[in-house]
Amino acid sequence: MEEEVESLLLAVLDDVAALKAALLAYGLDAVIQRCLVQKERKSKNILSKRYWGEVAQFFNRLRKAHGLLAWARVF
Repeated sequence: MEEEVESLLLAVLDDVAALKAALLAYGLDAVIQRCLVQKERKSKNILSKRYWGEVAQFFNRLRKAHGLLAWARVF
């Protein structure tokens, strides 16, 4: 029995709004995800330096997670 596989466009973007706008302007139905490095940097810019170690540990665990269930355990 063959399974149908739906094609999916995944766009991993940094924090530049123009890239997202370009994808949407061309009518591409994409799953858009922000880059984890950019999310970590933005978090560090917002938080006090005393929390940076905790932020780094969280993002390291998140990067090592494989699959939805493993990802959910990070939180």
